[in-house]
Parts: sequence; C-alpha cells; structure tokens
Amino acid sequence: MLSTPPVESDTRESLAAELARYRELVAASNEGIYRLDFDPPVPVGLPLDEQIERILASGRVVAANPAMAAMYGFERPEELIGRPVAEMLVAADPVTRESLRRFVEGGYRYRDVESVEVDRDGRERSFLNSAVGVIEEGCLVSAWGSQRDLTEQKATLERLRQSEQRFAEAFRLNPGAIAISTFDEGRFVDVNHAFAETIGLPRERLIGRTGNELGLWASPEERARIVRAVAERGFARRVPASVRRADGEARQALISAMALELGGSRCLLILAEDVTEATRIAEALRRSEQRFRAATDGSRDAFFVLEALRDDAGRVVDFVFADSNREGERLLGRERTEVVGRRLGELVSNRRGRAYQDRCLRVMASGRVLEEELDVAEPGAPSRWIHHQIVPLPEGVAIWSRDVTERRAVEAERRRLERSLADAQRLESLGVLAGGVAHDFNNLLTGIQGYAELARRKAGSDSPLVPLLDEILLGARRAADLTQKMLAFAGGGSLEVEWVRLNEVVAEMAELASAGFTAGRRLELELAAPGPGLEGDATQLRQVALNLMLNAAEALDGDGGRVRVATGEATIDRARLGRCLLGQDLPEGRYAFLRVSDDGCGMSDEVKARIFDPFFSTKFAGRGLGLAAVLGIVKAHRGAIELDSAPGEGTDFAVLLPISSRRS
Repeated sequence: MLSTPPVESDTRESLAAELARYRELVAASNEGIYRLDFDPPVPVGLPLDEQIERILASGRVVAANPAMAAMYGFERPEELIGRPVAEMLVAADPVTRESLRRFVEGGYRYRDVESVEVDRDGRERSFLNSAVGVIEEGCLVSAWGSQRDLTEQKATLERLRQSEQRFAEAFRLNPGAIAISTFDEGRFVDVNHAFAETIGLPRERLIGRTGNELGLWASPEERARIVRAVAERGFARRVPASVRRADGEARQALISAMALELGGSRCLLILAEDVTEATRIAEALRRSEQRFRAATDGSRDAFFVLEALRDDAGRVVDFVFADSNREGERLLGRERTEVVGRRLGELVSNRRGRAYQDRCLRVMASGRVLEEELDVAEPGAPSRWIHHQIVPLPEGVAIWSRDVTERRAVEAERRRLERSLADAQRLESLGVLAGGVAHDFNNLLTGIQGYAELARRKAGSDSPLVPLLDEILLGARRAADLTQKMLAFAGGGSLEVEWVRLNEVVAEMAELASAGFTAGRRLELELAAPGPGLEGDATQLRQVALNLMLNAAEALDGDGGRVRVATGEATIDRARLGRCLLGQDLPEGRYAFLRVSDDGCGMSDEVKARIFDPFFSTKFAGRGLGLAAVLGIVKAHRGAIELDSAPGEGTDFAVLLPISSRRS
C-alpha cells in the first residue's frame, strides 16, 4: 500500500488552511465580492456592442459574499447565486453601458467604475465596481469583482445640491441688501440684487472688488469697526456706518454682519440698510428699523423652506421643514433646531396641516405663486390672521408669512366707526326733521283744539254740534300724542325728572301690556331684587317699557310664543358701549338695564338698520313711531340700546340707563 509523502501532505494541509482563511476574509469583508460565469462564453473578437449584449445575456452570479447579498436586499448569499446579470444591471442606463464599455476596452478589467443596478425590490442602486475577467481560448468565461454601495452617498450629495440651490434662490430674492465678502480683505464673493441696486452698480462689477477699491466706505475705519465687532462677539448688529453709492452720494447705513465658512474660506455676511431718510422722518425711521431688524436674518417676514417628501412612486405625500428664519421661529414658537427635519403635520394641527399641504401641492403643480390671508387660530381662540406668500421651488416651496391681525382689527374698527358716524348723522337729520314737523304741527293743533273748545262752550250741551266737536277734540288729542312721540324721538320734549324705581315701572306696564296677549302667549317677568333705581321721567320710561313689550308681542308667530322682560344692574365697559346704539360717547360704569326679548320671527340686517326710523314699520297698521320714541327717550336719558336679532331666532332689546344711588 502506497503512502503520501510527508512533504506533499503538509503542503495540501497548508493550502487548505490558507483557503479557509481566505474564505473567512471574503465572508467578513464589508465590500461585495462576487464571481460571474458566462455561459456560453463571450468571444473577445466580437464587436464592442455585441460583446456588451452577450455579457448581459449570458452572465450569472456563481459566487458572492454576505455583503454582496445585502447590497441587493438578500439575507443570504445563496439567494443571489444563479441570478442573471441582466436582472441586476439597468441595461438602458448610460452609466451602466459606459461601465461595460470600459471593462471590455480595458482588457476585461476595470477599477473604481460606477454602475447603476437594481435590488430585489426593483429600487435603483449605485455601485463603485472593480473587476477582472478570465479569458480562456479567446473567450471571456468568468469575472471576479468587488463593489461598494454609493447610493446613500449620492443621495446626500443630491440633497446638498438642492439645499444649496434653495439657499441661493432665497439669497437672490431677499428684499434686504445682502453681500458676502472675504473676512480680512473685504473682497465681494457674492451680492444680491437689492445690494447691487442700493450701491448703484451691476452685480458683475462688484464681484471680486473690495468696498475700499470702489469707494463705498467713507473711510477704511468704517469697515474695520464692523470686523472688530464680529471678531470679538461673533456678530455685529445695527452698527452705524457712513457709506457712499457708486455715484459718490453720501449715505448713512446700519450694518449687521456675521462670520461664516464658504468653500473653506472665512467670509463675512453683511446685511445693510440705508437709513438716511430715517433721520428726517420719525415714522419712516420706525418702519425702517423694523425692516432692518428683520433683515438681519434675511427678511422681516417669517420665512420657511418646505421640502417635498415623496413615496416610492414619486408622489408627494408630505412636506418637511428644511429651513426657517428667526421670524419663523417666533411665529411657530420653536427654535430652528426644533423645526428643521420635522414634518408639516407634526408642527401644525391636523386641520390646518392638511390645508397647508393642499396649498403647497397646488403651488408645486401650477408653478405659480399663491398669496392669501388666513385665520390660523385654533377653535375657540381669538382670531389670528396671517398673510402667506407661497413660492414654488424645484423640490418644495418657500413660504413668507406675516401676522396681519392688528391691521385687520384696525380696519374693522375704522369701518365700525364709519357706520356709527353714518347712523348718528342719519338719526340726527331725522331728529331735526321730526322735531321741526312736531313743533309746527303742535302749533296748528293748539289753534284747532282751542277753537274747538270755544265752539263747544258756545254751542251749549244740548246742541247737535257737540258730538261733532267732541270728535274734533278727540282727533286733536290723538294728533297731540303723535306730536309728543315725534318730539320724544327728536329729544325735544321736556323731562320731568324724579326718582324712578325701574321694577315698579316695568311691573305696571307689564300688567297693561298683558291684556293684549292672546291665549297661548306668555309674558314672563324676571325683575332683579333689589331693583335698580335712577333719575328720569317716569312717564316716558313707562312709554319705553310698554312700546318694547307690545312690539315684542306683535313679533310672535301664530298663537304661541313667549316674551321675557328682565331688569337688573351691570357694569358696562367701553367695548360693549361701542357696539350699542347711542353708546359711543357714554362713559363705562354701572348701568340699569331693561331687557325685552321674544322668540318671534326676528329681523334681517336691512330691517335692523331702519327699525328706529320714524314712520318705518313692518306691520300693516303700524305708524312707525313706537321705537322711534323709545330711541328719543333713551337718548334724552343719556342711555344706550342693544339690539340682537336674526331671522327665525327672535329679537332681544336691552335699554341701558345710567344708574343713580338710591335715595334715603
């Protein structure tokens, strides 16, 4: 029996151990290591394009380490074995075609060549490959190679490119004058349009030149002060400086600056505001300072960049905050570091977040700027109006926002005052007219009534003319009553001032008014205890209470309904008085109130605007003087009227009268 020589046996064992270590090394490598076999082999003498097509058609994976399998989304190398090369490479991609061309033309080997391939889920991946082919009998039979995954690195570079593009666009569009220069020398690296326009030179003539060369500083010390401030504190804020435009005109500016790194060089970011005119116009100075404070961070408006977040199909499914300025921090109530990287829906409530997302999607789809004002307050909170300008970007949107709540409140107050002034002028005109007519009519009635009384006395009690004269006197008294109502509306009647207990007046008139209520209708009293007292004309106040109760009863629909009458005292502030009729000039304080409300048909805005006009009535048989008289009496008592009504919701009248201390 033959035995294996000892030396040959040791050599085989050494080779086996070496092979085992090699396999362990390949398995532990972070790079993908693989072997491809080509069946049938690819003749090396074929034209280039035909060789590439045969490599794609006949190549299969016959060996791979775990790192290689993981790059394609597999858990074990065995899952990758046997897969055709054509399923892994993106054959139509120019990068792939170029990598195969270099492999063939490089003698069937290449080093650090990029390829585009797909993983098991069909997602494109970028790899950096090195490979060497095995040629036997004039054919390519196999290839060994290694590769590194570049996908994340390329994605990071693309995000960086997009970020730089967004910042460049925001820099260019910023309304503030902004420039970037070298830190020590002050040579301009870039300026925005606003800066070039302020200086009076085109951007091309500023780039590469220093401010001292162009004569933009009144003296070199002006810039030196700013540089020292940045060196000591890291920034310069609103430093006064004397500068000159390109035409030599002297100007005063406020300069803000901060240091930054750009392309590995230390640079100075400068924000400049021309404040020359601010020294002459105080209001212009205030607005200029506001603009400048905002300009220190790029704009006086809140500014945000939202980056589109897409799904695997390329559809935009959300937006992520990519950047915000200091005003944006104030608007959101969060630091920039808390904002960047967060989704829109995380920082904005669901309701508003979806609305913002829809607007951003519309802007991206249309490519047009959207400008609007929105109330962004949460339900139940005071209104907060924000003016938005949404601008499309390549992969998202930029948003400028400004709080315009105060401006809208001022406009609303101005409109209210204009309406109040118009109402006051109209009522004053009607009062003058009604007073004039009432005085003239009263003079005529005095004569009619006097002569009728004389005629009755002369005719004697047995005369057949007595009934006719009585009718004349009755008509004259009714006409005199109408005259008193017109005088009350005009405020021209005399007041017999006395101490009035409001509860007693209301109770007395309620008993009288209830007689006119049909069955099914209710008159309910809610009188305060103790009741309010005031100085006034009791007769006229009785007329006010009765007119309001009868007016409420007539507003009820059908045979049912309820009229509620309440009295009491309340502290009335200026805001509430400002909303009242006749209340604009009254002082805030304690007031007695008489409130009459019904659940009748209610009134439209058109009816409410004319309800106190004399001779205006919605009732067929009405003379339209009841509420006009109420208005005149309340005005004479230095009171005010609240009116709340809407169609189908009933009506609420509240008469406010200045309260008096109870007499002893």
